Amino acid sequence: MKHALAMLLMLILSVSSVVAQGPNPLEGLREKKGWIPLGVVSTERSWKKLWQVEKLEWVFTNFEVVGKGPRFLPKRGSRIRLIGGNNFAVVILDYRSSGESRVEDSPAYERLTRGDFTGIELPVDTEIRVNDVRIGRALGPLKRRTVWVLASADK
Repeated sequence: MKHALAMLLMLILSVSSVVAQGPNPLEGLREKKGWIPLGVVSTERSWKKLWQVEKLEWVFTNFEVVGKGPRFLPKRGSRIRLIGGNNFAVVILDYRSSGESRVEDSPAYERLTRGDFTGIELPVDTEIRVNDVRIGRALGPLKRRTVWVLASADK
């Protein structure tokens, strides 16, 4: 009896570790992509002759570029690894009411509601492909802006 119980416990532990190492959670979406916040930048504007220049500086960030040197912002098509202490919530505007129809629409300038969250979270150390990068509007007296990426599970 003890032997059978030990075998059952080992089976449960081995199955749960396989589930934890399973495919990218974005694979559960039909389009296999959604928006995640990468971090926050502060902005500072200055005038150079006839045009305005905006300087961005990371307040905090949650990614690293895979296989390339350090970059300030990831580019379309680049692969990044999510780092940090928490999982990353996947957002698609109006997801609860219209599914994935607005997957290409950036949440950078939108006020998010519960209906925008897919319920999918990307764990730390997940590698994703960047399909688009958007920086939200400056908020508050510190002029901080959220950096959003349209992430996909494509390898």
